[in-house]
Amino acid sequence: TTIGGAFKLKSLGLSVNLTKPAITSANLELVVDLKGYEVFSLLPDLIVNELDLSLQVLHFEETPSVTYGAIAKIATDSGYDMLLGFQTQQGGDFRITASNAPGSALDLTAVLETFAPDLTGFPELDVDGFCLTILPETKQYWFEATISSDWPLIDSPKLVLSEVDVYAAYTSAMTPKMSGGIRGLLTLEVDDDPDNN
Repeated sequence: TTIGGAFKLKSLGLSVNLTKPAITSANLELVVDLKGYEVFSLLPDLIVNELDLSLQVLHFEETPSVTYGAIAKIATDSGYDMLLGFQTQQGGDFRITASNAPGSALDLTAVLETFAPDLTGFPELDVDGFCLTILPETKQYWFEATISSDWPLIDSPKLVLSEVDVYAAYTSAMTPKMSGGIRGLLTLEVDDDPDNN
């Protein structure tokens, strides 16, 4: 359902306990069309195309809990799209997320041209998927990324590093506080037939 020119109702939900009777939960999601909205005048390449707003009320216990959030779909003139999100949690914490939009690979060179145009000489790297999640109150951080680019390691036989997966986590309440890993995918070309690689 479209409301005016910029607002669209994405979902509306209501749960009722018929034995009491009582409303146990309600949720509302709106989409705001912000095509062409400039985020920062200092970074005119960043454009917010859409803002998804959500509100949820849960009433399973005596005191209802209310959570809300927003996800901004941000595009750049360089051709990559990002999602920047904010979501409150039950108990008072909140979560911040940043990721690439589904189906949008990030060209690292384009990212650097946007935020640090003076830096040059980086190899062509395509970040197929990345997600950064932050819970500030509990000091928890997660980062995941998949980088797909061909880095030749050996010429004969031809050995190529074709993908790197990175995972890192930080939790202040745990020992050790940091964990993570890096996994690489190697491709060995034995002849001209790609089925034999």
